[in-house]
Formats: sequence, C-alpha cells, structure tokens
Amino acid sequence: MKIQVSKLEANPYRKISKYKYDKKKLKALRISIKETTFWDNILVRPHPTKKGFYQIAYGHHRWKVLLNLKQKYIDVPVRKLTNAYMLKIMANENLEQWKLTPSIANETIEQARNFLTDILNKYKTWNDIRMVEEDRAILNVNNGQTFAAIKKAKKVGHDTIKHFLGDNWPIWVIRDAIGTLDIDEYDREAVEELPTIEHSAVFKSEVRDRKLSKPSQKKLARTIKSEGIGVRGIRSKVSGMYDVGKKKKTKKKKTIKEIPYVDEVLPDITIQIEDLFKMLNKVKGDIKYIQNRYSKNRFMSKGKSLYKLMTTIFEG
Repeated sequence: MKIQVSKLEANPYRKISKYKYDKKKLKALRISIKETTFWDNILVRPHPTKKGFYQIAYGHHRWKVLLNLKQKYIDVPVRKLTNAYMLKIMANENLEQWKLTPSIANETIEQARNFLTDILNKYKTWNDIRMVEEDRAILNVNNGQTFAAIKKAKKVGHDTIKHFLGDNWPIWVIRDAIGTLDIDEYDREAVEELPTIEHSAVFKSEVRDRKLSKPSQKKLARTIKSEGIGVRGIRSKVSGMYDVGKKKKTKKKKTIKEIPYVDEVLPDITIQIEDLFKMLNKVKGDIKYIQNRYSKNRFMSKGKSLYKLMTTIFEG
C-alpha cells in the first residue's frame, strides 16, 4: 500500500528517546536505499486513533533514513496488528538490534508489565475473564486459582512477563529489571548508566551490602562507565572509593568469655538447617542450568564457606 512517509509514527511501545539510532546502521541503510531503492522492509498498522496515519511495527531505522532523504511515499505492507503484537515486536527488535543494557531491559520490562497489568485490571473476577480467550492467553491464566493469585498481587510477576515475551527473554534479566523498577533502594538512573545486565547485578549487590545513598550510586555508575570497569572490577573499585580514609579498628583487649549455653540456640539452628536442606534439595542437579554467572559464582562461594564452617563445628 502506498503511504506518505510523513504519516508514519513510531511503535507506541518504543521510546525513541531511550533507543538512540545507530549511526553506522543509518549510514549503511542510506547507501543501500540510494543504490537499490527502498524495499518494503517496514511493517505498519493503521493508527488506532488518527485517521490516515500509521504506526510502525518494525523498521524504525529505515523510516529515519527515508525522512532524511525526504522521500514522500513508500509502498509497504499494512496489517491489523494488536497492541500485544506491537509490544512483542518492539521487545524482540530490542534484543536483535541493540546490546541488551539495563536501560533497554528496564524500559522493555516496564512497558510489558504496564500493558499486562492494564489487561489484568479490566477484570474483577475469574468469571469476568473466563470467556475472553485472547486475554487469558496473554496473562497465561487457565483457572480461577491462578487468576486470583495474580489479582491479589495487583501487578503481574516475572513468570507472566516471561510467558508473554517468550523464550528469547531470559528470566534472570526480567527479575533484574523488576528489582530495579520496584525497589526504592536502587537509583534507576544510576543503574541504567551501566553497560550490561551483569554489571547491574553486581552493582546492586554492592549497593545493598554497603547501603550506598543514591548520590553515591550515581557517582559509582559514572565512574564504572567512564573508566570502562568490568564486572569483576566493581567490588575493588567500590572498596577504593568508599573504604579509603576509614579509621583502622583498634584491637580490643581479649576478655575471657563465659561458656555459652549452646543448648538454647540449637533447636532454632536445627530448624533453619532443615529448611535450608529442603530448599537445596529442590535445586539439586539443576545448578548447571543457572544463566546468571554472578548468581552462580556467589552461590558456589557461599556454599563452600558453609561447608568449611560446618566441618570446623563438627571437628571442634
């Protein structure tokens, strides 16, 4: 269908201010279009509220080049696309065209969660949604119990978002983004300055452990970015920035302690060990499937420390 380029608008779920255009890609597309003319590599849908206008599902770089070349008309396919389809296309385009940074991940997950929460809020009870197959499929609810659990939480969780976005989006990336969005302790702007999701995970761990203020988080994020600090170098950098100038602890005089009455604490310790044993049994044999390298290394480190401590206790 022949459409005026000036009547095209961006995907409503894609914030152009967040996803800057790739200059190298724009240059390559400009040369390609000049040499071989424009091919219909843009998919659009009729604008839902503005007659005669269209929204782009994908092909934003080509659209930008066409505007720069002042091309008036293009012949592109027009489809009746749902909001869910437009959002999924945007999410997958982010994965394919961009290096997945905390900024892009957070924006994508926020858009997806807001969209899914809006659908959830349309229904008060299971009977209201039971016959609406399309929305049940989007929310992945097949019975009243599941619907009630999601409804009680008021916001959809990472499992629902994962089901909606599909297998291309790792669950740990979704969890990391939700943590940044929901936990007020983290400064979102600081986290979104970081180059990778792995940086985000270690950065937030240091924020929790050291209780860093939001101005300190901004300063640390800028330093990591400007100095090109890798994931493994974050902890030592934090130590250098925030441990310098601390007063050395004065050695306390040793005092003879009374023998503790161990029997008083043993029951509580035993219960906690039993609970830990049950939790560890659930993941036994599955450790090799952990996708977040930082989480895996931390788990292994803490596990080894626990083993040494228990060995010392029993030998003592």
